[in-house]
Amino acid sequence: MRVIPRFVERLHAAGVAGIVLPACPGCHRVVRIDKPLDGVRVCRTCIAHSRIEECSRCSARREPVTRDPGGSPICANCFITDPANLETCLGCGRRRKVNRRLADGPLCPTCHALRR
Repeated sequence: MRVIPRFVERLHAAGVAGIVLPACPGCHRVVRIDKPLDGVRVCRTCIAHSRIEECSRCSARREPVTRDPGGSPICANCFITDPANLETCLGCGRRRKVNRRLADGPLCPTCHALRR
């Protein structure tokens, strides 16, 4: 439940004397701590560090964004560059990752930057 942490944040922002924002018990930084981990609330960074696994494709140690049909972890870099996730760009005609979708089709990062 986020009611009490939000209340404390508002009191602190209003300058109420004696109100101190709590630090994350995992990393000791004063940031939003609303993710449950082993019975305590921690920050998003600590949650990400707790979920680190070796990517089944590139062997990098990262938080997986998805899993393959066999349940093996896949990192964000491998997911984005997977041929199944590439589409034909409306601007250049190459199969690339999508940066922006227009009404008539997707644009790759290069073509999106050129249209700005």
